[in-house]
Amino acid sequence: MDLFGTNKMNKLKLLAGVALLGLGSAANAELCERAGGDAYYDTVLDITWMTDANILETAGLHPSGQMPIGVALSYWLPLINQQSYMGISNWRLPKWFDQGAQYCNYEWDGGADCGWNMDSMSSENWYNYSVNMGLTSKWASKDDFYAVIEQEPWGTHRNSTYPFTNIEVARRYHNDGWCEDRIDETTGEPDHYIGFHYEYGGQHCDGIGSTGFIWAVVDGDVAPGAGDMTTCLNNQVELDIVPGDATNTVDPDALGTMEVAVLYTAVADGDPRDFDPATIDPATIQFGPLGAAVTSPIPDSEDVDGDTDFDLVYTFNIQDTGIACEDASAELSAETYGAEPLNGTDSITTPECDDGGCHP
Repeated sequence: MDLFGTNKMNKLKLLAGVALLGLGSAANAELCERAGGDAYYDTVLDITWMTDANILETAGLHPSGQMPIGVALSYWLPLINQQSYMGISNWRLPKWFDQGAQYCNYEWDGGADCGWNMDSMSSENWYNYSVNMGLTSKWASKDDFYAVIEQEPWGTHRNSTYPFTNIEVARRYHNDGWCEDRIDETTGEPDHYIGFHYEYGGQHCDGIGSTGFIWAVVDGDVAPGAGDMTTCLNNQVELDIVPGDATNTVDPDALGTMEVAVLYTAVADGDPRDFDPATIDPATIQFGPLGAAVTSPIPDSEDVDGDTDFDLVYTFNIQDTGIACEDASAELSAETYGAEPLNGTDSITTPECDDGGCHP
């Protein structure tokens, strides 16, 4: 029986125009959508993350998804693999990497493999937190911790977790990493492991009885979509098809033209990436199922989304786009002047099809 079945996570729609931040405001990380949004391939770590950071709770298999690491490793992670979630049977915990001096070394100000503000490669969880999601530890230093000074705007910053969902902050997430210098005298085995706290961006030795969550990953890229780099988030641009029309209505039978706006986005305005549509080479733009070219290489410049930035509005002949009745979305592809591929998608509203059908 497929325990995930109809209770599996709701798929996260890949909204056009969203990309992940690197450290600071740089967009360095690459995450590529897989399995219709149920997973994302990390091109730097060469692993694939489940989109849902607490799939056991979402699927209705566990009341909270929270358990000690021993139970996670002996029962719940094997259950996910037995069920072949997404057709994959080798999901694992994210790894911790021993950096520098041996064992878990605590620092507040960076450069270590435990504590806060760590080396970006101290664990896959910390890399995901600090690079993929562009988040910082809650405190910049030990002095700030005692003075109750938080890195700003940390509280809002922490909520910027796109494209991932259901990240828990009540407890730690289990790492595949052990505090080898903390040994149980009876068993001779480590009695502490290294947990990662998404609540405040810290990584510590936690007792094996401490409860935490499973955020499963798998090595390498996965199907469907394996090898497809056009779904990488830093390649996505934000569109507004038929700007000014909240329903984005397109009549496929119309003989006229239609407009598509490519939006200017800025991290300073709360957008998840910096993107200037003026970097697009108009000669490379293709829109709709048939890849319509722009009617003019010179777009109109106007503030379509009301954020005081200038967006670029291109015009297309409707009949050249190939949009048909009952189509629910349309895609634009292009390249920058530097030959970097770009893609964007927006929803549209079209008439119902008659008996003749839609696309040939």
